[in-house]
Amino acid sequence: KDPSLIAVIDFEDDGPGKGSSPPGQYRRVQGRWPGSQSADFTNVGDHVPLDVGDAVDWPQLTVAAWVRLDRLGEPFQSLYHTDGWTQQTPGQVHWMIVNSGVMRFALPGIVLGPNAVERFCQPESKTPVLGSEGRWMHLAFVYDSLARTASFYVDGRPDGVTVLAEAPPARLGAARIGNWNAEDRKLSGRIDEIVLLGRALTAEEIRSLFDAGVPYH
Repeated sequence: KDPSLIAVIDFEDDGPGKGSSPPGQYRRVQGRWPGSQSADFTNVGDHVPLDVGDAVDWPQLTVAAWVRLDRLGEPFQSLYHTDGWTQQTPGQVHWMIVNSGVMRFALPGIVLGPNAVERFCQPESKTPVLGSEGRWMHLAFVYDSLARTASFYVDGRPDGVTVLAEAPPARLGAARIGNWNAEDRKLSGRIDEIVLLGRALTAEEIRSLFDAGVPYH
């Protein structure tokens, strides 16, 4: 019902507008609960194509997903990558977990603020998810080019804000959930649900997303 909704993929077969099980190269397996569905990415090349939000600047963007990693490293676990990444296409979105176990949200054209601590010129979360293999996690980032911030959340909890000196609007379009290439942008694990919204969700809203979907009590 949120007018800012760009897409939601939950891998269930509930009909148009209620859920979606998109085409792609992946296995459908159990999700967070018995009887639910998720996408399992095992082999190099496993992915879900997603082409939404093209030809539009998104000054604000929130992307959240339920993720279960089977392993880390090699060197990135690719969550969502658009296909048009070049320095001539500012705003293309890449979201991953790097080999140190933290999330990275990358856009060409971003410039970190003078007090940023990231070593690789792109915003990153603070808390490694090392040791979480085999466990469902709710991961999210909120990008606000107007406020020049990139914020991260793990299991509904804030996990760092990066202040930016330059922040172009986000650009979407043709993209892949899961494996993006065979060299270093892979994913070994499952995604149960991924949602993209064209606004900056508040910390309270991110927490509500987590509370509504957490499988552990």
